[in-house]
Formats: sequence, C-alpha cells, structure tokens
Amino acid sequence: MRRLISLALLLCAAPVGALDLVAAHRAAIENDADFAAEVSAADAGREYAVQSRAMMAPRVNLTGQAGKLDSETRTSGDFSSLLSSDTSGKTYGYSLSVSRPLYRPDLKADARNLAAQADIAALTFKGAQQDLILRVAQAYFGVLLAQDSLAFATAQKDAVAEQLAAAKERFASGRARVTDVAEAQANFDALSAAQIAAQSDLEVSRARFFALTGRDGEDPEQLASKLAVRPPQDAQEWRDRARAESIEVRVRTLQLNMADAEIERTRLAGRISLDMVAKYDDSRTSELNSLAYPDQSNKLQVGVQFSVPIFAGGALQSKYRQAIAQRNQARQELEATRRGVDVDVREAYTQVTSGALRVAALEQGLVSAQTSLEAAELGREVGNRTNLDVLSLQQQVYDVKRDLADARYGYLLTQLKLAALAGELTENHLAALTRPAP
Repeated sequence: MRRLISLALLLCAAPVGALDLVAAHRAAIENDADFAAEVSAADAGREYAVQSRAMMAPRVNLTGQAGKLDSETRTSGDFSSLLSSDTSGKTYGYSLSVSRPLYRPDLKADARNLAAQADIAALTFKGAQQDLILRVAQAYFGVLLAQDSLAFATAQKDAVAEQLAAAKERFASGRARVTDVAEAQANFDALSAAQIAAQSDLEVSRARFFALTGRDGEDPEQLASKLAVRPPQDAQEWRDRARAESIEVRVRTLQLNMADAEIERTRLAGRISLDMVAKYDDSRTSELNSLAYPDQSNKLQVGVQFSVPIFAGGALQSKYRQAIAQRNQARQELEATRRGVDVDVREAYTQVTSGALRVAALEQGLVSAQTSLEAAELGREVGNRTNLDVLSLQQQVYDVKRDLADARYGYLLTQLKLAALAGELTENHLAALTRPAP
C-alpha cells in the first residue's frame, strides 16, 4: 500500500502554478525568441502587399532649387555697348511633377510578385505558429514522461525496499535463502541508480520546457485522464488534404506563380510603355537683368510619355531565357515538395495508427502483467514461487507502465504532426488534450 500511495503522489503532484498545454503555448508565444523573430518577419512581409498596390499608383515628385548667378555678356559691333552687360543675382524655383502608369506590363508583373511575397510571408508565419505548437507539445510531453519515469522508478525502488526488508526478516527466521536477500539487494541498488538517472532526465526536460515558456518553476499539468486513442481517418483523405493545404506546398505553388509572372514580365520588357505625365515649373530671379532673365517664369506641361527599349546588349533575351529556366526549376521543386509531403503524411499516418494499436496492446499487457505479479506474490507466500520471480514480474509491470506512458505521449505528438502536415494544426488541438474525451 505504501508504494501505491507513493506512486500516486509522484504522478499527481504538481507545482502551485502548473501550466496546462494552452497556457504553456501562450507563454511560449510571449517568450520564445525564435517565434518573436517570425512575428517580425511576418510584419515585414505584410508590407509587400502595400508595395504591390503602390506599383500602379500615381507618382508625385516635388523638387526645388536656389542659387546665385553671375553673368557676363560681351558682344562686338556697333551696338556692343547696348548688348554687353554684367549682372549678378539670385535664382530659385520649384518643379512639381505627377505621373501615372498607363501601360506598364513590367510594373504589373512586379505588383503580382510583391503580392505573392506577401502571401508567402503569411504562410511562412502560419508554419512558424504550427512549429511552435509542436515544440511546446514536445517539451510538455517530455516533462510529463520524465515525471512518470521518475515516479515509476521511485515506486519500484520502494517496493523492492519492502521486499528487501521482508527477505532479510525471513532469512533471519530461517524461512528464506541468502540468495533471496542478495537478489533483492542487487535490485535495490540498480533501482537507486535508475532513480538518480530519472531525476537527472527530469531536470533536463524541465530546463527545456522553462526555456521555451519562460515560466521557471511551473511544471506542466497532467493531461486529461480519459483521452480518446483511436486510429485516424482514411489515409488517402489525409494525403489529399496535405497536398492541397500543406504550408510547404502552398509556398511552392506561389513561387511557381511568381516564376510565371517573371516570364511574362521579361517577355514584354521590349515593348512600349506608356505613362501620363503632368509637370509644373515655377522659377524666379532677383537682382538680375530683367531683359535677359525674367523675374518669374511659370510652365505647365501635360501629356503622354512613351519608352521603347531599342538595344540592351542582349540582356532582355537573356533574362527571358533565365526566367524560363527558373520557372522549370520552380515546377520541379513544387513536385518534389508534394512527393515529400506525401511521404511525410504516410509516415505520420502510420505512426499514429500503430501508436493507437500500441497503446491498446500495452494497456492489455499491463493488466496481464499486474495479474501475473499478484499471482507470483501469492505463490511466494505459499512457497511455490521465489523472490526472484516476484522481482522479475514487478520489473515487468513497471517497464510496461513506462512503455505505456511513452506510447501515449508519442501517439499524441504524432497526431499533432499529422495535423500540421495538413496545415490544420491550431491551439484548439492543444485545448482538446486538456479536456477528457466525451
């Protein structure tokens, strides 16, 4: 009974400020430096959308100038005295110009590429969000598994300590052999070392969890006691969803669209471009000869400006061929990503399926191991089973408990990974793990 109470206390005890999965995830959002960098990258990426809209917008430019002018004019002839002059004074003025693209295929292509880059930045941030969820879950489950392992090691050590004391008592009364005492002592020593190793593993797991969440001293809470463990839906359905919604696939698709837009831009680069242009100039002078330099001059120009590249040393044709090669590269990278995602989904689906079956098998195995242990303990009392038999079956029970805990956490983590591959992983998946199954 004492070892059962010890095991229950070790498994259930948690610090006052224990975190559930959702709270741990939100703490990581606030604390994790890698995720903070992704947030800044997403903020920068959203500006591509603004720049895209600005590509075809009107341009307004204002320039100004001010200076001093010294002028000396000399002429020859009969009227040289009248036409020759020396003057100096100040000049100043400004120019306001407005232009708007009318036909600019290059700017339209650039605008599409900038919009695609904004979409890529948004998808990349969504991938970072999913990655953070997975990292939090992995660190969270790592602490829980280390806690379970320590609890099992401690409870097993306590159980063997009881058996060691009982073996010594029976040996003293002549009802046991010295080998029973030696076997119990050897097991006790081995379990003492295992307990120290389990404690060390727990400290390392806690350090990783605290570094991620920034909540030093707050352990994870235990998960819901009755979580549903069942195989996932049809494998083909998961592969189809992943091929359509995977973050990696969607990013590669946008990159292929950008490559197509670049081909169109380079193909049209040698054609005419049209802009509507309006310009207003205002220039003034002071202290200058009014005959040669008017005091004020205003000029307004409105019209259409065109540009046609005539010769660029072969650069336009080279860029077109380069764009085609880059489009082919992007197409192959998209196909390779789709195939890679398909393999990853198959692997994750298999792991989730086998994980569910493994949990069920270990649960049944635990029942069988506990039944065998109870029978061996009874047999030892009547003399047809040895202390070594009991120690061996006891070791088996705790081994199955550790394997079962590891299988459950592994199953849950691969479930989250499968959802991430399909681009569906959100905080709601973590919240579901903190509530018991209906």
